[in-house]
Amino acid sequence: MVSLSITVVLISAAVLGLELALMRALSVSMWHHFGYLIISAALLGFGLSGVAISIGEKFFRRHWQTGVWLSGLGFAIAAPLGYYVASMIPLNVLELIWDPRQKWYLGLYYLALLPSFLCGGGCVGLALLGRSERAWSLYGLNLLGSGLGAVAGVGLMYGQSPTEVIMEMCLLGFAAALAGAAGRGMGRVVVTFLIGVVTITVFGLWRPLPMPISAYKQLSFYQGLKDFELLATRYSPLGRVDLVRSGAIRHFPGLSLNFREGPAGKPRQAGLTWDADGVSAVNRFEKLEELACYNWMSSALVYQLVDGPRVLVVGAGGGSDVGQALYEGASEVVALEMNGQVIELLTGEFAELAGGIYGREDVRVVKAEGRHFLERTWEQFDVIQMALLESQRSGAAGVYALNESQLYTVEGIERALSRLRAGGALSLTRWLKSPPRDAIKMLATVAAALERQGVSEPGEQVVMIRSILTATIVVKNEPFSEEEKGKVRQFAGQRHFDLVHVPGMKASEANRYHKLSNPEGPYYAAAQEIFGGRAEEFFERYAYDVRPATDDRPYFYNFFRWRSVGQMRQTLGENWLSFAESGYLILAVGLVQVVVLSVLLLIVPAVLVGRRVRGERGRLWCTAGYFLALGLGYIFIEMGFIHKLSLLLGNPIWAVAVVVASFLCFSGVGSMAAGRLSRGRRGAAVVSWAILGIVCWAIGLAGILQVGSGWLMGLSNWVRTVVIVAMIGPMAFCMGFCFPTGLRMASKSSGSLVPWAWAVNGFGSVTGAVGGTVLAVSIGFTWLIVIALGMYVVASFLIGRLGKSKIKL
Repeated sequence: MVSLSITVVLISAAVLGLELALMRALSVSMWHHFGYLIISAALLGFGLSGVAISIGEKFFRRHWQTGVWLSGLGFAIAAPLGYYVASMIPLNVLELIWDPRQKWYLGLYYLALLPSFLCGGGCVGLALLGRSERAWSLYGLNLLGSGLGAVAGVGLMYGQSPTEVIMEMCLLGFAAALAGAAGRGMGRVVVTFLIGVVTITVFGLWRPLPMPISAYKQLSFYQGLKDFELLATRYSPLGRVDLVRSGAIRHFPGLSLNFREGPAGKPRQAGLTWDADGVSAVNRFEKLEELACYNWMSSALVYQLVDGPRVLVVGAGGGSDVGQALYEGASEVVALEMNGQVIELLTGEFAELAGGIYGREDVRVVKAEGRHFLERTWEQFDVIQMALLESQRSGAAGVYALNESQLYTVEGIERALSRLRAGGALSLTRWLKSPPRDAIKMLATVAAALERQGVSEPGEQVVMIRSILTATIVVKNEPFSEEEKGKVRQFAGQRHFDLVHVPGMKASEANRYHKLSNPEGPYYAAAQEIFGGRAEEFFERYAYDVRPATDDRPYFYNFFRWRSVGQMRQTLGENWLSFAESGYLILAVGLVQVVVLSVLLLIVPAVLVGRRVRGERGRLWCTAGYFLALGLGYIFIEMGFIHKLSLLLGNPIWAVAVVVASFLCFSGVGSMAAGRLSRGRRGAAVVSWAILGIVCWAIGLAGILQVGSGWLMGLSNWVRTVVIVAMIGPMAFCMGFCFPTGLRMASKSSGSLVPWAWAVNGFGSVTGAVGGTVLAVSIGFTWLIVIALGMYVVASFLIGRLGKSKIKL
């Protein structure tokens, strides 16, 4: 039993670590929200393992120990091999909607990644089958191992590429296989060792795992330049950072076409990319006068309104926005940058490349996430500048649609405004999209934030201009004076920027230089609706979702509306997909694929298992409903609280690691405790009480986060982490009771129900992983948690029926 326990812990940790490493690799190769492919593949693999065990139950009952060993060995081989094969598949997620071949490629991608998770799930499933009387302790060890894997996976990403972490999970898989071979003959140990040596040699030395990057990413574009030079690459859980140099790099978003280069010209530039995409310019200069071109960018507007300001730059990156603030006369600049490796690069080896900007006495660099800093600080600023770091090409394609941003929500903008001194201003610059949506949504968000502050006429405190590629919005905490309005008009006129909104402006002043459809242009018309008291009607009829994002639905970059699809297809014909939000559509396609595949694979074991429990079909479907509800409920509640707690922890990756590990580890402890409390006929009652605890604690925790987040923000990082773990603990402990107790009750009525329950729970988790994101985008995380609690209530009803000797449909 000891060697089996070690095997379960190690394989569980390896599976979750592999899942995190693959998600990180996919974030670099494609985009981070396509990580749902990995989540669904992992959970689908676990579900399929239950199907396989269910079909061959008699065989596996006789040979379960051999199966545990071979499954561990199979995982260790399939982890690097599956990724290597997947990297060779020409999958391009941006073409998934219109290129039929991509759907087949996506299927092949799933097939390449499935074997490792199938083997990992099979290893745990066979252990549960062979030792069903120890289901509580084995399932608890499975959860504890997964929790340890979450923490270890994140920790190993510091300084290592995702492919290196994949190989380390491979080694952990071989360790699990060795534990499974212990006591079963020296031959198995030798075979495991030899296969391990061959696998590590092939994928660690001979054919190192590749990490291909999408041709649509900014780094791929730079690599195509003749004098491209990769200066440095750094890895962390926050992402991959590349510092690149080329004489062709010219990144000046929003630069006026009226700009004429003087003696200083434009500074030489290098570029920083995040996960091979979002770009930030690194300027090499000796004197601030060399940054004169930054005065001709739309983002310079705010500095014409405030003299000698104290500036906060949110998302400092390569330092271009910091340089702009200094050129414009800032007395002090506080530069926020979340990724410490960026700071290390530009204050260490490559400080000269960045003009030494982060080493200046008038610049203070702070390692922090923007919204988290705004929530915790009491500092006041004259100007807050939110940097434009997204890639224009990726943004236009809609790949950021599923990115969560708590900075660009109504509450986030309101918090930024509260950190301004009297007469201060917040500046936001966005890429322009066609048809218009991004800048309009930001304008609507700003208006909603001002209204929350009690401003009756928000339009009096906002101005907006646009260049050929960008729009800049400046918000003040007081109405614009006539003098300030004149400065805005003068700045825009000299640089041939179009006015979109200036309090009291006439329609004839808009759309003069970079002309769009309609005499006044769509941006001016949208501003008139938003500030004219007709915002709701405008949101309802507009083709895109430009309703302000909130903390509960923080998807600022999602503009997709199902009801506009028909109109787009009718108006644009075959070209309609080019104007849709590809990120959301790809998620929808993935959800359909997962649901169809899950249903098909559920029917097969349902028929087979149904034959073995003939006369008790009610118990069969009651078992299915119970474990499906648990699968959906667990992942929904986990997703909901990961989001709600991420702001408190500041670092989103740390938040995921802490919350996931807490849920899994405490659920594991709960599972072990359930073995003692659920003896005899008390199982159903214990589960019902546990579910009551889950519901009550979740509601209480949500209430505490709603009213007490300000107090929690004042605590130190480590104290906050401990408090959050303590908050999650009791609820997760109760959640650990439900699965093993139900599994034990199912095994008592029919051993054939054990793999069936394992499969159904896996499929519920698969569908929930993708469906939960769809629900969060559509109705918000609060309702996602409500639905999760509803699933647990359904499970409470079904466990009562499952405990009866006879069940009728």
